[in-house]
Formats: sequence, structure tokens, C-alpha cells
Amino acid sequence: MHSKTTHAAAASQAGHATKIISAPVALSALIAASVGFAVLATAFYYTPFHSGLHEDGPVEKVSAALWALCAIMVFYFATLPALRKHWQVPILFSLLCARELDFDKRFLSEGILQLRLYSGDAPLWEKAIGDLSFYWCWSCCGDCYG
Repeated sequence: MHSKTTHAAAASQAGHATKIISAPVALSALIAASVGFAVLATAFYYTPFHSGLHEDGPVEKVSAALWALCAIMVFYFATLPALRKHWQVPILFSLLCARELDFDKRFLSEGILQLRLYSGDAPLWEKAIGDLSFYWCWSCCGDCYG
């Protein structure tokens, strides 16, 4: 009897030794490595350092990749009941990634977040897309804010 409990205790300790890395530790390590790489790339490839911080620079690309990585990690580590209840978290990370890649102004003549889209001379179909997107956001999240 004693040998079975000893083997069970040794097996459980061995299981802890081979445990995979936790999600917060993995995410923190990836963020630190990515930010470090972006800063080094900016320092080496852009003569004035601030010129590497412009649109489509390495820092913006790394931040978009990190937002995408956050969404992927939520899908990977979260359980299905948690995703059903908190579906907004990966969607928010995905929208922040899209915003960082300038999707809010890449596909329309004016940016979807610009007032000129709605009050200016933008085509009617672009105004309709903007109205539908705001209606969708309000219908999904309007209950959360009263």
C-alpha cells in the first residue's frame, strides 16, 4: 500500500515538473520580446529614432500583432462557457488590432470614425456602412451602458 501512494505522489510531482507555461507568463514573455524587437529594429533601421514611430512603422506593426496575439490566446486558453459569457474580450482585441492596422480608414474615402464621413460629400453607400456599424455596436453594447 505504501509503495502505491509513493508512486502516486512521485507521478503527481512529475506532472507538475512537466506542466506547460501559464497563459499570463506566456503573454508577458511574448509582449516583452516583441516590444524589445520593435525598439531594436527602430533604433537600428531608422536614423532619427522618432521616424520609426510613424504610421506603418515597426512599433505599430508589433502592436497590431500583439493585439491579434491577445485575441488568439483568449480563444486558446478560455473555456467555451467563459467565451459564451465574455465574447466581447476577443472581439475587442480583434477590433483594436484592426484599428492599429488602420482598417477604420483604409476601405472608405473618409475614416469611419471621422465626422466628415457623415456630414461631408462621401458617397451614400459609405455613410450607410458607417451607420450600420454604429447601429451594430450600440445594439450589442448598448445594454451594458444603460
